[in-house]
Amino acid sequence: MDTALLLDGAGRMGEADLALVAADAAPGHGPARLGRALLSECVGDLSTARTHYAEAARLLDEAGRLTAGGGGEARYGLAAALLDAGETDAAVAALREA
Repeated sequence: MDTALLLDGAGRMGEADLALVAADAAPGHGPARLGRALLSECVGDLSTARTHYAEAARLLDEAGRLTAGGGGEARYGLAAALLDAGETDAAVAALREA
């Protein structure tokens, strides 16, 4: 995960995504999926970002990390991506769950 963040910070998003995909191997890893959502949003792929944010929230909830803000952070990102896509009602619903 740290490597992916360093690669992203250096503008090497393609390599960062590969590192996050590896970290997100089945059954899924919430923090890696959240990173994949952020990268997708950065490159303007809002559809993929929404999918990754929703899955990150689910994974983080299952891991019991909601109280640490993980699931909430994923839902906030999902709401922002939904709002950018003009889906205001869905964005509000995601924020209410955060």
